[in-house]
Amino acid sequence: MVREASITQEQVNAAANALRAAGSKKPSVRAVRKELGDVGSHATVGRMLDVWRAGQVQIPEAPITLPAPLQRVLADYLAQLVAEGKVELSADLAEQQQVNTDLSMENERLISQIDALQAELTACQSERDSLAGRAQQQNSDLQLARSDAEQERMAAAGVRTDLAKALLRLEALPRLEEELTTARAEAAKERADRVAAEQAAAVATARLEGEEKARQHIETELRTVSTREEQANGQIKELTAQLVDGRLVRARSERELRRPVDLRRGAGPVSAERKMPAGQQKGARDKQPPPDKG
Repeated sequence: MVREASITQEQVNAAANALRAAGSKKPSVRAVRKELGDVGSHATVGRMLDVWRAGQVQIPEAPITLPAPLQRVLADYLAQLVAEGKVELSADLAEQQQVNTDLSMENERLISQIDALQAELTACQSERDSLAGRAQQQNSDLQLARSDAEQERMAAAGVRTDLAKALLRLEALPRLEEELTTARAEAAKERADRVAAEQAAAVATARLEGEEKARQHIETELRTVSTREEQANGQIKELTAQLVDGRLVRARSERELRRPVDLRRGAGPVSAERKMPAGQQKGARDKQPPPDKG
């Protein structure tokens, strides 16, 4: 809202004196405002103009005695002055009514501005309440996000620990596979030796009595071989389960690594296969020998 220019009592007094000096007997509110450049409200100018009028010096009339003819002439002149005064008062009344009308219009304008400001204030208060609610909601969301981030961090730490354990087990797989291969070779050799021994026992039936001790010794070895074979089969099953478990852990680790959280930090030692690109890792896994089913 544009504020009206302020005026002073001295400016109003100077404008009223200028109008009176120019021939205006009674300066009006509208004339003074026009003289001031149409600044100041009607109410302000009217109040200051009343102060100026109250400060005007009233010349006291000295009592005089006049002859009767002169008194009649003076009475006629006074009657004429009274008539002219009535005309002037009528003009002043009309001007005052116009001033009152202007004041009413100004009051209505001010009331409209007050209503508009009140509506704007209400809108600002509503917006402030809305912003306060949004700020509180954002604070709650921030606390929830922090809690989720903490849970994700703890889950990531657990996954890193599991991944480190899985990598250690994967690093031990080549040694276990080498031992498994050796055990298979020994078991095959022992099975071949058993077949040869059985064939030799069939051919040496005639020499059964002389070879009884050798047969018993061979059977003892066969039992030992069978025991070792069963142990080797047990180891094969255990290693096969560990291999399957390691592959499952590796698949889970690869899924976790696709997440935005970097799980590779602090994951422990990395096997040679993990250092390969994704395509070479798949080729290396495809080249691994299948587990022996006994």
